Amino acid sequence: MIMELLRIACEQVPDPQDGIRRTRFLVTRNTMPQLKSTCLVSIMQFLRPIAEWRPSESVVRIRFGDVEADMLLLPLDTEQNIARLLSLEITAAWVSEAREVDPSLVMNALSRCGRFPAISHGGATRYGLIAESNSFRTDSPWYELLEEKLPVNWEYFVQPSALSVEADWKKYLPPAYYEDLIDSNTPEWVEQYVENRYGESLDGQAVFKNSFNKEFHVSKTELTPIPLMPIIIGLDFARWPAAVFCQVDPRGRLLIFDELEMENTGVEAFIRQYVLPKLASDRFRMCQHYAVGDPSGVQRSQVGEESVFDAVRRIGLPCYPAMTNSIAPRLRAVEKLLLQQRDGKAALLIDPRCKILTQAFLHKYRYKRRSTGVIDDMKPEKIRPWADVMDALEYAVLGTNHAIKTRALNRLTVKKYNKVPVGAWT
Repeated sequence: MIMELLRIACEQVPDPQDGIRRTRFLVTRNTMPQLKSTCLVSIMQFLRPIAEWRPSESVVRIRFGDVEADMLLLPLDTEQNIARLLSLEITAAWVSEAREVDPSLVMNALSRCGRFPAISHGGATRYGLIAESNSFRTDSPWYELLEEKLPVNWEYFVQPSALSVEADWKKYLPPAYYEDLIDSNTPEWVEQYVENRYGESLDGQAVFKNSFNKEFHVSKTELTPIPLMPIIIGLDFARWPAAVFCQVDPRGRLLIFDELEMENTGVEAFIRQYVLPKLASDRFRMCQHYAVGDPSGVQRSQVGEESVFDAVRRIGLPCYPAMTNSIAPRLRAVEKLLLQQRDGKAALLIDPRCKILTQAFLHKYRYKRRSTGVIDDMKPEKIRPWADVMDALEYAVLGTNHAIKTRALNRLTVKKYNKVPVGAWT
């Protein structure tokens, strides 16, 4: 971070009036003691020959050659400092330990960048915001911003695990530095601060915490259905319907291509307006298809004689009940696939467009934490829409069962014609 700010200062075009390269930077963290004990110490360690700390102004002045740069240390712990932030005119900003700072404040800091120097003095050659942080929890607003809603003009880099051969910074640390940390801390702490993985949500434990790995189970590229092979649609009914579109490929992998969920919508409208049009799209139109849903849908309506499955079939979607709607076998079926491999690759592979399903696997589909702090692992919380989409996936996985698959494919095959009688003209 420090050297990047220095590079920006050196690349600044000189002021046309006197030839000086002037820049002004914001260095921020949650509190001033944190800024002084971390950022300031590091700045002076690296830049001491050209840097001067002015405590009365909370500014580090950098002067060498034709470069004049000021680094303003400003914490964001009071309303006064936040108001001061909104009036700054700076070239660029550095947010240290970003997970401790609200993303909205970071956006406010970004809005102040590029305002110094003024256009009449050459304007800012390079401007923007840089930030660093330790890993954060999956329920952090930073996780949502960086992993799920990354702005198009942002770049996000993740350091490898300290246990990886790619951890090239270990040569600057004592030989047993990380081994000592591992021996002295809990597995959860090691996972977050040594292996650099996201910490678990404080709200509860993800159902598939020990079997799902985003890097392994989420494809880096968009998945393409294999023509003529059946698409399995997992369906979750009720007034919050959800659907997941899957396919078993020749290797035996379950490929998950897409997801749908709607709020306060009837099953018939959901199938007609959303599921069938998606099946008719260019992506799926070369594939046969059948649906598997919650077996409770076989019950007939108290008003009419039609069940949910009857209604779905009447609309034109072949649909079959899953073997069970008990939660334990559904979870086991999904976890079995998560723990398997096909030719060294995931047996369950998710298209990167399936954002809700990925969030569900990571932290949104979870067991509830009781007031005592104990995790209730009997049944996942019904947090919509993640629980609904995950329920649909569980029914789709059960739909790969040989009995259901055989029954469905027999109905999807081309109609057989009567044999030509012996002696007939051919």
